[in-house]
Amino acid sequence: MSVLRVTLVGFMGAGKSTVGRELARRLALPFVDLDDRVEAEAGRDIPTLFAQQGEATFRALERTVLLRALGEPLAVLATGGGAVADPDNRAAMRRASTVVWLDVRFEIARERLQEQGARRRPLVEHLGWARLAQLHRVRRQDYAAAAHLHLHADQHPPAQLARSIQSTLRAMVREDAP
Repeated sequence: MSVLRVTLVGFMGAGKSTVGRELARRLALPFVDLDDRVEAEAGRDIPTLFAQQGEATFRALERTVLLRALGEPLAVLATGGGAVADPDNRAAMRRASTVVWLDVRFEIARERLQEQGARRRPLVEHLGWARLAQLHRVRRQDYAAAAHLHLHADQHPPAQLARSIQSTLRAMVREDAP
């Protein structure tokens, strides 16, 4: 487990990008949003990629971008909500980084997604809320299997979550010190 690279996982609306930016600032590390990297690599936004080439193409590109990012030095990575569904992705994340699960109840995620607008979230548009709630339940197992750390992110502001992660990482480094 590496505390020099942190990977944030969690459902859509959990706050991975927001918390990730704050954590990266606190740790003086680069921040990597994997969805942004996928879009740059694809040359189009994720909804367009989904519409034109389908979810399987998106997931394959997501895997490639994730593995490349995990090979880079020192960073805070925010993954897409479904990156952990692939067992190989989970294993790679756990080997190359400290994985932090930002756990959010579905009702809170839905509220946040509605506030943000779902334009960058093709699964919201394609599946609808009832099927997304089911997906949330299924993915919890994947997040749990990937995570070294589990934080409840429902009611805590991003800065507080970032401070908590930072404190935990410091404690882990002290424990690993000879």
